[in-house]
Amino acid sequence: MFARVNTVTADPAMVDRTIQHAQEQIVPALRKQKGFKRYLALADRKSGRALAITFWDSEADLRASEATGSQLRAQVAAELKLNIVSVESYEVLLDQT
Repeated sequence: MFARVNTVTADPAMVDRTIQHAQEQIVPALRKQKGFKRYLALADRKSGRALAITFWDSEADLRASEATGSQLRAQVAAELKLNIVSVESYEVLLDQT
């Protein structure tokens, strides 16, 4: 499994709106991508710093989703005035519940 980690900053008052947007727009678009497994969002409500992590079946699926991911990031950043700090990809080495 592979993951893409998007780090963003925003006005802390926008956290709830950003999550709503993710539920209504981002996740449905990602679900259409081959190999999409799940979406995880983490945020520090005080600072407005957040992580959005997408999980993919394979590295090939992760790479194939890059164009869609880039388009979604740009759209969300413009609409919600987010600052994209970084976008990084990782292999998931351990995933336990």
